[in-house]
Amino acid sequence: MHQGSPSRRDCPLSLLCLIIGPFIAACGPSSSGGRDSGPGPDASGNSDSGVPDGGLPDGAAPDAARDAGGDALVEPDANLACVEPPLGRVLAIHTAGGQDFTTASSRVVLTGTAPDLVSGVPTERITVNGSQGGVLFDATRGRFSFQGALAQGANSFQVRAEGGAQVSAPVEITVTLGGAPTAEAVPSAGGTDHRVGAWLFPWFTGDTGWECSSPWWPATGFASWDGSVAWAKGQLLDMMDANLDWAGVQYDTKDASLPWGVRFTNVVNVIEATRELLDEGYRPPLLIPFVDTAIANQLHLDAYGTNIDVSTEAGRAELYDYLHHFFAQTDAILGPRYSDAAIARYEGRPMVAFWHTDTGSIVGGSNAFVLDLKARFLAERGVEPYVIGHPNFWSQWPDTDEVTLMFGPSSHSQRVGWDGAGKETMNITPGFWNPISNPWYLPREGGVHYATAWAAAQAARALVNHLYIDSWNETGEGSGLFAALVRQYTASDSGSCSTWVHRHDESWGPSSRHYIETTAAQAALWNDLPEDDAVLVAHDLPASLPQGARRLVTVVMRNAGDRAWTAGGGDSLRVTQGTSFAVDLADPIEDSRDEIPYYGGLFRGRPRAFTFEVTAPCAPGSYPLSFRMAKAGSTYYGATVTHTLAVP
Repeated sequence: MHQGSPSRRDCPLSLLCLIIGPFIAACGPSSSGGRDSGPGPDASGNSDSGVPDGGLPDGAAPDAARDAGGDALVEPDANLACVEPPLGRVLAIHTAGGQDFTTASSRVVLTGTAPDLVSGVPTERITVNGSQGGVLFDATRGRFSFQGALAQGANSFQVRAEGGAQVSAPVEITVTLGGAPTAEAVPSAGGTDHRVGAWLFPWFTGDTGWECSSPWWPATGFASWDGSVAWAKGQLLDMMDANLDWAGVQYDTKDASLPWGVRFTNVVNVIEATRELLDEGYRPPLLIPFVDTAIANQLHLDAYGTNIDVSTEAGRAELYDYLHHFFAQTDAILGPRYSDAAIARYEGRPMVAFWHTDTGSIVGGSNAFVLDLKARFLAERGVEPYVIGHPNFWSQWPDTDEVTLMFGPSSHSQRVGWDGAGKETMNITPGFWNPISNPWYLPREGGVHYATAWAAAQAARALVNHLYIDSWNETGEGSGLFAALVRQYTASDSGSCSTWVHRHDESWGPSSRHYIETTAAQAALWNDLPEDDAVLVAHDLPASLPQGARRLVTVVMRNAGDRAWTAGGGDSLRVTQGTSFAVDLADPIEDSRDEIPYYGGLFRGRPRAFTFEVTAPCAPGSYPLSFRMAKAGSTYYGATVTHTLAVP
C-alpha cells in the first residue's frame, strides 16, 4: 500500500477532499511546508475494478441542503500537502492503476489520460485492440474511456493513441473474468405491452443498379449499402434512433453456398452487428426472423422445379430448415450471453414471422402445418415459437399466434389481424411506389400521409398493442423510413435509367431523416416507457485509494427512456452524495463527441461514458459516493449509482 510522506498521511481534515474534474474541496488548513511531489496513483490499493456495485433505481432525492448551495466551487489550495500533482497528458491507464486485475463483472471499463501529440501529430483517436468501438475520447481534456464485454478468463487490451498515420506504442493491461459472463436479457413482451417494429431488408450488395428501380436513394448512395456488418450496424443504430423495439429481418436464403448465398451472409451480418452493439453496451432492436416464403419458394422452384409443399413431410422439413439455420447462427454468434437480449420474444417464446402462402409462394398450408412447425421448434430448442403470419392464409389457422399485414397495404394505416392477447394488430406505411413492375401506388407526398397514419394509430392505441411499419428500407417498393436523399419527382420523370413505367408527382419530405424523427416521436407516445430513464452499464470506481491520490474514473450509463439526451437539455451525470457542493461532473454531453449533429441526441438504448477525476480524502476512512443522471433544472432520473471509497 502506497503510504506517502508523513505530511501526506497526517493532513488535518475538515471537509471531504474529493475532486470532480479540476476542482478540489479543500481538506482543512493547508500545510505550511512544500507540496509533496511523490509518485502518481498506485495500483495496490485497488480491487475488483469495473464491478457495477450500485445502480438500482430509486427515488432518493439529492440532499436539500446541498442543492440549496447551487454549483459553488472551492478552488484548490496550491500548497495542499496531501494531494498529488495534477495528472499529466501522457498515454496511461488509470483503472486499477494500470495494473492487471481480476473482476467478477462481465463488463470492463478502462479509463486513462491521452497525449496531445503522437510523434508531433495531434492525437485524433484512441483505439483499443485496433478499434474505436466502445471508446470515448476527449481531446480537449486529454482523457479517454473504453467499455466492453469480457470473455471468461484472461482478456488482453492494447491501448494506442493515433494521429494521422502516427501510432503510439501500446499501453497494455490484462483483465481476468473469473467465471462465465452473466447472461443479459431484455424483458419479453406480454399481453399489455405496446411495441413498434419495422421490416429490415439486408439483401443489398453495393449494387448501384437499384438507382434504376428505386425512387428513394440512401443518403450515402446505394454503393454504400453493401450488406456488410458495418452497414447493418448503421441501420440498427438508425432504427434505435427511431425508437423501434423490433427489427423483422427479411430472410430467404438459408445457406451461403447456394446461388443467392450472399443474402444468407447478409442476414448473418445483421446478427454479427447486433452482437457488436451489445458488446459495446447498446440495446439494439430485438430481431424477428422474417421468412420471405415467396422468394424462398421461388428459389426452390428454380432449383427443383416444384413448390415447397408444406402438406408433405419433405416440404415441412424444408421450410422449418430456415428457422434451424437462423437460430444456429444466433446460437453461434450471440451465445447464451446475448440470446435473450437480441431475439424478440412474446411471453418468453421466440418470435418468428412468415409472409403469405399459396399464390406465388409455398403451398399446402393448414393448421396441422402450424402445429408441426411449432413441434419441430420445441423439439430442437425446448420452447415453442410465437408464430406471426401474413393474413393470407395464416389467418385461417387458429394456432397462428399473431396475424399482421405485411407489405402491399391498401391504405396508409390498417388494422388487420390479432396478437397473442387477442388485441388487434396495426400496419402503417409512409407510401408505396414501385415505378418499374407494380402499378399499386400509395402517395408519400412529403410525409403528410405518414403523419395521418400515425394519428390513426394513436387514436386506436387502446385496441392495439403491436404496430408494424412497412418498411424500414424496402426501396424497390418505395416504403422505407431510412435516411434518404431528399428528392422530388413529377409525373414526367422516367428515372435515372429512363425505365420507369409508373410515374407520379412525388416527394420524400423536408429532410433526410424526416421519417426517422417522426417515428421516434410517435413511437415514444406509443410504447410504455418513461420519457426519462437511465440504467448503469458499468464503472471503474476504485474500491480504495491512497490518501490524496488522483485518479480518472468512468461511470457508464445507458439511456433507457424515450427522450434523447442532449447538451441543450442539460443531461449529465451528477453527484448526489460525496461532496459538500452540488457539482456537475466535468464531462458534459457535447456535439463533437456524441454525434448529435447526425442523430440529434443520445437515443434510447445508447450508452454514454462519463469520465471525471477524483482525489482521495486526506484522512483514512470510508467515504460514500453516489451519482445520478439529471437534466436541466436539476431534475434527477433513472438509477442511482452508489459506491464506497476506502482510504487506508
